Amino acid sequence: MMHLWQNYSHDNKFYVAVNPWSPYIEASYVHGNNIGINPLLRFSEVFSYIYQGKTEYDIKNFPLENSLFHYLALMDLKTGLHLSSIREYILGEELVAGNYGQTAKKLYESLSEYDQRVILVYLRRHESADGRYSIFFNALNAFFPDSQIYFNTFERKFLICVQFSEIEYNLNLMELLRILFLDIDVRIEVFWNQNPGIIGDDQTMRIDDFIIY
Repeated sequence: MMHLWQNYSHDNKFYVAVNPWSPYIEASYVHGNNIGINPLLRFSEVFSYIYQGKTEYDIKNFPLENSLFHYLALMDLKTGLHLSSIREYILGEELVAGNYGQTAKKLYESLSEYDQRVILVYLRRHESADGRYSIFFNALNAFFPDSQIYFNTFERKFLICVQFSEIEYNLNLMELLRILFLDIDVRIEVFWNQNPGIIGDDQTMRIDDFIIY
């Protein structure tokens, strides 16, 4: 379950998820009919009026939150999905159909449902992005937090340092990001759980904690 309207029932008890487990999933917590909703994806303007000037969550707002979420869920069911959700659904269908190439299709299908969802969010944003590489950098840090990126001007390629293991799943994910968000002539080299020592950058030249590049 990802959206407010999915598996809708009048018996559902909706509430604001104070610490949503993902910024990309609307229904963050589901325990039976108790459903925690992340309002920031689509309803930030609505709920800003409730919590305006407040710094802490107030349980007294639960009846209002529940009623409001029920109203919004019924509006979804009557008027349809948010435009961004429709676009992401179409992009997912295009990926599975092989419109981005068979390699991208295979890599996308190998991902978990959650990671597929995140890929679609960034693929939609990529369509209207201003920065040439900004979406790639943002998506990279969404999957591999605290990544460091350098550009080798001599070899004209990106050097990417990620603090994750070089397992098949991560390799597939990195390759999909390259295919979807970088130009075909852009090269990357990934350092898994390693830090390259960049001459001239003292922060990377730590004894016993780098490889010379």
